[in-house]
Amino acid sequence: MLFKHSLHHMLPRLLRAGLLGVCAWAVGVPAGAQTALPPPVSWSASQQRASGLRIEHLAVRSYRRTRSAMAEVLDPGPLLQAQAALDDARARSAQARAELELATLRARQARALFAAGQDVAQATVDQARAGRLRAQAGLAAAESALRAARAGRAAVLGPTLGRRLRRQPGLADDLAQGSERVLRVLLPPGRRLAPGARVRVRLPAAPESTRAGSRGVALRLLGPAPRAGESSQGLAYLGLARASDALQPGLRLEAVIESATPRQGVWLPASAVLFHGGRAFVFVASAPASRGDRQFTARQVSTRWPLDGGYVQPGWSATDVVSGGAGLLLTPPPEAHTLPPAGNADDGDDD
Repeated sequence: MLFKHSLHHMLPRLLRAGLLGVCAWAVGVPAGAQTALPPPVSWSASQQRASGLRIEHLAVRSYRRTRSAMAEVLDPGPLLQAQAALDDARARSAQARAELELATLRARQARALFAAGQDVAQATVDQARAGRLRAQAGLAAAESALRAARAGRAAVLGPTLGRRLRRQPGLADDLAQGSERVLRVLLPPGRRLAPGARVRVRLPAAPESTRAGSRGVALRLLGPAPRAGESSQGLAYLGLARASDALQPGLRLEAVIESATPRQGVWLPASAVLFHGGRAFVFVASAPASRGDRQFTARQVSTRWPLDGGYVQPGWSATDVVSGGAGLLLTPPPEAHTLPPAGNADDGDDD
């Protein structure tokens, strides 16, 4: 029955704390106005226990600003076909060039022998000349096909992936065997990747990222894609990733773009943040005194850097904040309650 007795006294305070912690900012405060932060309060260890305050230590870590984008897992078939078409066109061009050199040599020999009065007929000279003309035409056709193949590959692969395939001959085999995937990252209109930016792709079966941002597949960025995003109408970039069952061609996945430069700070859980008088703030807890008493001081926070259900505060040092029941600190501290008299354990209840 002690639970009922405590609950009877705590309910009004909990309701007041919720109203103050969540709605006070909108009551009696003009738009855009800011009021002073609440004054510091001191609570004893027993008051903290009675109210169920949860105090969390926030350590300093490195964080990178993030923004969302989309990523497509590309089918390697068209990429490899475009590369194969270019390789074939190059081989045909080299063969046509060699045939022209041979035909040119034969034509010169036939003309020289005929001029020297050797046993070479005029018809032989004419045939050699015709062979050289055919070889010239064949080379012109092969060069035209090579230019078309280059344009086709550039339209499908782009210059960055094309260069990687030339520098890394085994990459084509990895793509064909399915051990590597090519992804196209689609940015919103007006955005571009800064030098040194990092991109992660969240897998469809993976849970939401933790505050550490460690889940997901990191892309090895190659550079700009040959085409912008048709639906997003923004710039697109290509990247490579190790293949997995979750990276199947045709999938559209969420991509997380991380800034190139990390910043030191702490991560505040959203449960610690209160809004009052047009300001967002948390209660910072002092080190406990000998009896466990603590002072709680309101500190203004920024909500400009949301991350995984909280907010990053760059430049903050390690600190303790109230992450549970912070709104109770806006109300008078709880009073000590004694046990009900013996023989009246249910405090007058008839049930």
